Amino acid sequence: MPEILVGMVIMIALGWIIIRVRNKKLMIQTGGWILISLALLYTLFVLEFVLAFLKEGAMQAALVMGGIFGFLAILVWVLIYRFVLTGKSKHHD
Repeated sequence: MPEILVGMVIMIALGWIIIRVRNKKLMIQTGGWILISLALLYTLFVLEFVLAFLKEGAMQAALVMGGIFGFLAILVWVLIYRFVLTGKSKHHD
């Protein structure tokens, strides 16, 4: 059941990104889409990694590894938001 929730979170994030790009009329290059895809996959990896530790009963390992890898995932998303998702639009108003 938790895997379904993780998948829903990833799909909601992807939907939000696509809606934001369309509404803001952003021009994202292929490299930007590759970075977004890699960040989504990394986030999925981190969430599934923590879930696997929790299923094994290793609460402390889930907390430590989730904290380390989760911090890196948050840092990656902040950088993507700053440099990719707030880029120049197609129409200069």
